[in-house]
Amino acid sequence: MTFSPANGKIYVPNGDASVVWSIATDTYTRAVPLRLGVSLEQIVATDGGRVLYMNSRLGGSELLALNIETNQLERFASGTWPIPIRADSNGERLFVLNAWDSTLAIYDLKPTRKLAATIPLGLPRGTTDRLPDLAIDTTHQRAYAAYPEFSKIAIVDLQALKPVTTLEVAGFKGGDTGGGPGQMQISVNASANLLYIFWAQEHRLTIYDGNKNYAPAANIDLSKLNWNLMRDGPGSDLMFLDTERNRLFVGAFELDAKTGQPTGRTLARGQQILALDAKSNTYWAVGADKKQDYIAVLDRNTLAAREEKSIGAASNIVPAYYLDLARHRLYVAHMQTATLEVFATK
Repeated sequence: MTFSPANGKIYVPNGDASVVWSIATDTYTRAVPLRLGVSLEQIVATDGGRVLYMNSRLGGSELLALNIETNQLERFASGTWPIPIRADSNGERLFVLNAWDSTLAIYDLKPTRKLAATIPLGLPRGTTDRLPDLAIDTTHQRAYAAYPEFSKIAIVDLQALKPVTTLEVAGFKGGDTGGGPGQMQISVNASANLLYIFWAQEHRLTIYDGNKNYAPAANIDLSKLNWNLMRDGPGSDLMFLDTERNRLFVGAFELDAKTGQPTGRTLARGQQILALDAKSNTYWAVGADKKQDYIAVLDRNTLAAREEKSIGAASNIVPAYYLDLARHRLYVAHMQTATLEVFATK
């Protein structure tokens, strides 16, 4: 820290938050954050893709709402480190996991955005950048907040707006060592009421059965798959579910959605499914090689590429994506530069 005799203030840098705290020495009662920048870490679409929500935690804990029809950008606060963010299947509710606060904020989006509740999860406050994950099951009105720091998953009743239980993920190594996102990833199969948990560091998938009070249904060792295919190893949001075809993709690998067992099929060059276009019977996937990021259109039956297009030079950190099939747009958010790129897909 540094003391300035000119104004009598102490300046304390906080690298994680990309701020410098300014503390007045006359009272020592308040630290004012001096913001150094922003980040863009996720993109969530609501209202049929008309409004995009993005989150920033490095340089200020805030959310950004972008109306793509008016290009109006609005900033608002939810809590400390608002990550992850999700929307319900109707795009009418926004869910924000305030990671360091261990609270779930729920916003009703129609007719206008309004904070419906901020729910304490019953977990301690986060103390590390072992970032949590969040999954929403609109069918069963459940939210799942997975905290790798505590080796636990808090389950919230979205009708009663309160936590109902906490799952202890047996064998998962908690604690504050091993920073960054994606270490405990979760996804939900609403039609079968199954909860998937991917242990990124151990390359393991566990399945819990919501029909049987979340009893363990499968524990699959995936470590023998060729994870070197994936860009920089496992990252965030690796799972994609195709319930109609009973497929769960974890990164480039196709699994049986009920048993979790690998089918033996792998996407080329470590691609990762982004979206399903049922009309054309295709998957849209993103990938990267040593020089470029690209998007590919894959045949849903064979998984072979029908088309590939470069979308720019590959960066050190995997961008966040949102594909708007109706408007033929691909949105790419770059975390470190806090920029949003928009590509035409047709």
